[in-house]
Amino acid sequence: MSSEPTFALLGPLRAWRDGAEVDLGARQQRLMLALLLAHPTGPVGVHDFVELLWGDDAPTSAVNSVHRYIGVLRRVLEPDLPTRSEGRWLVRSRSGYRLTVAPGASDLLAFRGHAADARDAARRGDHPAAARHFADALRLVHGPCAAGELSGGRRPTAFAAIDHEVAGTARAAAEAALRAGQGGAMLTALRPIADLHPLDEALQAQLMLTLAADGRQSEAFALYEEKRETLADELGVDPGPELQAAYLSVLKPQAVTTTTVRPAQLPPDLGLFTGRAHELDAAREALTAGVLAIDGMPGVGKTTFAIHLAHLLAPRFPDGQLHIDLNGFDVAAAPIGTGEAIRGFLNALGVRDDAVPSGIGPQTGLFRSLLAGRRVLIVLDNAYDADQVRPLLPGTAGCAVIVTSRRRLTGLATTGGARLLTLGVPTAEEAGEFLARRLGAERAAEDRSAMDEIVAACARLPLALAVVAARAAAEPRFPLRAIADELRDADTDLGVFADGGVDVRAAFSWSYRVLGDPAAALFRLLAMHIGPDISLSAAASLAGLPRREVRGLLADLTQAHLVVEHQPRRYRFHDLVRAYATEQLTDDERADRQAAFARLLAHYHHSAYRIHLLLAPHREPIPPGEPPPGVVPEVAEDRTAALAWFAAEHAVLSAAVRRATDEEADTSAWQLALTLEPFYRSRGLWHDWAGTMRTALRAAQSSPILTGQGHAHRSLAAAYHHLGHLDRARVHLENARRIFTLLENAGEVASVHCGLASILRDAGDFSLAVDEERQALRMHVRTGHRRGQADALHGLATCAGRLGQRATAVRLFGDSLAIGQACGDPVIQADCWRGLGDLYHRAGENGRAAGCLTRAADLYRTADNDAGAAAALLSLGHARLDEGRAEQARDAWTESLRIHEETRSATAAELRERLRRLPPVLHEFGTRDG
Repeated sequence: MSSEPTFALLGPLRAWRDGAEVDLGARQQRLMLALLLAHPTGPVGVHDFVELLWGDDAPTSAVNSVHRYIGVLRRVLEPDLPTRSEGRWLVRSRSGYRLTVAPGASDLLAFRGHAADARDAARRGDHPAAARHFADALRLVHGPCAAGELSGGRRPTAFAAIDHEVAGTARAAAEAALRAGQGGAMLTALRPIADLHPLDEALQAQLMLTLAADGRQSEAFALYEEKRETLADELGVDPGPELQAAYLSVLKPQAVTTTTVRPAQLPPDLGLFTGRAHELDAAREALTAGVLAIDGMPGVGKTTFAIHLAHLLAPRFPDGQLHIDLNGFDVAAAPIGTGEAIRGFLNALGVRDDAVPSGIGPQTGLFRSLLAGRRVLIVLDNAYDADQVRPLLPGTAGCAVIVTSRRRLTGLATTGGARLLTLGVPTAEEAGEFLARRLGAERAAEDRSAMDEIVAACARLPLALAVVAARAAAEPRFPLRAIADELRDADTDLGVFADGGVDVRAAFSWSYRVLGDPAAALFRLLAMHIGPDISLSAAASLAGLPRREVRGLLADLTQAHLVVEHQPRRYRFHDLVRAYATEQLTDDERADRQAAFARLLAHYHHSAYRIHLLLAPHREPIPPGEPPPGVVPEVAEDRTAALAWFAAEHAVLSAAVRRATDEEADTSAWQLALTLEPFYRSRGLWHDWAGTMRTALRAAQSSPILTGQGHAHRSLAAAYHHLGHLDRARVHLENARRIFTLLENAGEVASVHCGLASILRDAGDFSLAVDEERQALRMHVRTGHRRGQADALHGLATCAGRLGQRATAVRLFGDSLAIGQACGDPVIQADCWRGLGDLYHRAGENGRAAGCLTRAADLYRTADNDAGAAAALLSLGHARLDEGRAEQARDAWTESLRIHEETRSATAAELRERLRRLPPVLHEFGTRDG
């Protein structure tokens, strides 16, 4: 007699008898068996079979065919069954046929049994047990009910009901896991179910929350963006309340602390502000809320007016002030992109960079959501046009926006109801007062006629008046009459910035012409610079002169107020002055422009290369060779100084990468971009990293040298990985692997394997990740790359821990640690102790976890690795909190906060909120809150 068969319905239909899989035969009988399995508690009528097999097109012989298929199925299940015998398992009842299946012989019944046990545990409040039973149930699901049996058309109600039942169970499983604090353990079982139901918003919302609970906020936000696009493409709708609620739930505890973050970004008000009384009264009356767009010619004082107005209005907006220079008319740099501007505002509002969603639409939506119900004043200075401004406007009536632009932004008035204010030159009386306050009352009174002539020569333009006043103040022996006469005699014309007879070149030329030849030559060269400001050393390289000489020349320019030393040894000038400097270039200097740019690019390339080695000493170097004559590379003493240098220069460096790409200096472009990678990693600037490496990849692809393409693909993949774009990251890693394999660069191929393993781990594919890590380990062993071996062993240990192989994980962490000790590398050692700490913490061994994490933090400090120390201390605080030692948790988080504040990390706001909420968290939950 045959043993009882067993069946699988939750996925492809399968059956086994005596341990061997059974061939279920033709499609018709397979479908009938699936329908019987879907009704384990009741018979299936003959007409139900007919509808399943033929629908409305059933032949007259359909009923007889059903009976014949039943006979075939009986013999499949019981091969020894005598002819015309009814059999043990598939029996006939008065209303149809029933398949008798024991609970342990059907995956559907086993699934329901585990789910019932889980719900019983949940009702008892035993959420860990509930999560365990739910996970057992979900692991039985391998696809839709009877996957592959239907070729098309309407899905049978019974099958669809089971699919719906599985989705509901998955939602309950996620909730139980979250309540038990075991979100990460549920992800492997939950993800495949969520993939089967891409439009089930409630399930996708639970997956988002589970990802966030496992520390994968960037993946959670990437999932939201993916589902938003799917819903828009397939259904033409926006995410519903459940997905939106999950999004905000993930955001608020992890990325933003709305109760404490009150931005105060306004630049200082100008103490010498004078005049404009009529315009100020009109603006204050108009701007109780909404948008005020101020336009006017260059140098008329739009920015100064807007900042002064904002300070006057600030008390009306108790929730803070946001400010950004949109760079709309900078002659040396492109306008600030909308994404960059919104990300800056989100960071100011407390959102971590890795929690910023991808895409302008989601970023704008998040920005407006955070401003809802708040009163915040926003200043958007130097806008290029209305399109640059619109995504930055809040959606709530309680906020107000001040915009400045050289253009009249009528589009904002037409579509957004903005009030428009054109700021003209001040009256002669106001301009005289403006000049007098800068010169001092006594000197202004010495020659009223000369004062009037100076005001007229400057066309009452505030910027021109400020330049002349600065020069006059620097030369107190010069009578005002001499200044007025010299301005009158100026015969130049800054035509591109002339408007209605207003001309500022005379004012600039007066200061320019009194410069010595070397200072004037440097002034002209500075117009070539590519970034918002320039350091002393970069200016020396641009000019091809010694630093000491250039320092004196910059002092001359600063004294003439043609440049401003806004930070020690960092200089910038107004875009109008930059335009004037550009026009003063001689023919010889224009011809030498390429050589000057080459020196500047070499300066940044050599400086960044030398300094980035302090941040990534283990990286295989790609040296740029010897610096050319006249280039003065900068140096840094230690890691702290290196981070400070990159913080000051990274905007200039990214601009240099873009300019080098445009100038077809392809090798310098991608090599310079790679030096930024350690800084981007340390600060979490994932969007900036991705943008720079996209440019670098374009440059590398223009070069016949494949090495650059490989490195650019690898680095861009890492940036996309941190942003949660796992599919994009994998594509770029595969490209990198192909290139490095062709180049026979085994070390980089091994690094690619490690990168792929990391992506697979984040996707919950730990088994496949193990394969990639093993390949990386074998290659690193062959090449003798000890740190690479340590990294691969660390990855294998992490996978083993996630797969429940604790002993293996501990052994592999130990192997990696031994290499770190042999190499004398404290970072490798710290990584291993941190991995062990996380392993023990997940297992609930909080005392052992705390010991490991303490050692990790100490080693990170030894290596001057602030980011690592801060992360280890953050984990240590969680372990101490779960151990019931609230004060020790407070100590760890306080030290972590200090580091994050020193590095201006967005995580600082989150830590401040955690510390503030520590007693309530302990009282309410008795465990960590996320």
